[in-house]
Amino acid sequence: MGITVDNTLSWKQHIDTITPKLNKACYMIRRSKLYLSHVALKMVNYAFFHSVMSYGLIFWGNSTNSKRVFKLQKRAIRIKVGARNNVSCTEFYKLLKILPLSAQYTYSLIMF
Repeated sequence: MGITVDNTLSWKQHIDTITPKLNKACYMIRRSKLYLSHVALKMVNYAFFHSVMSYGLIFWGNSTNSKRVFKLQKRAIRIKVGARNNVSCTEFYKLLKILPLSAQYTYSLIMF
């Protein structure tokens, strides 16, 4: 785990690095959903998705490339609740008590 910094500070390389990890986490959530309870599934989400997403978020969270990570976060949420791809995740964030990426970024800034 690390932060990939390029000379333009666009954070594209870093997001390119974490995107495959987040895709694998989505796959793990999808596969384990069949066998685990909601509480255990939330632990899987925090262990494999949230930890990768939030590492260094204070640096790259405001970049334009962070939209890709936000889409993956929405995919993980939809997998957890069994929703279709075209359904809004707003209520699911509240139901699961998970902060969206932008709110997590703001929270990280406030806590820092």
